[in-house]
Amino acid sequence: MSQKMAVAGADAVMVVTPSYYKGGMKDAALHAHFTAVADNCPVPVILYSVPAFTVIDLSLDVIADLAHHPNIIGIKESGGDVSDHCFCMMGMYFFCLE
Repeated sequence: MSQKMAVAGADAVMVVTPSYYKGGMKDAALHAHFTAVADNCPVPVILYSVPAFTVIDLSLDVIADLAHHPNIIGIKESGGDVSDHCFCMMGMYFFCLE
């Protein structure tokens, strides 16, 4: 899907946490998912955490690690306070949107 959006002219894509297999969405699975998307996406990726709808919350450890990926440029956090996320990313080129 992200490749199709890039072809359609998107400057970036926002990728929501997968939630179909909620019980299996542990840190390792989430990290692997977002890494695979970012590795194969021709435009920058923005993580999207919306636990009210997905019941999945990205851990600070996963976010901090994914922030080092060259094609992941930020996070849209719809679960509450982004200050923890932003504090962890200080000094990095990583956007925190609320």
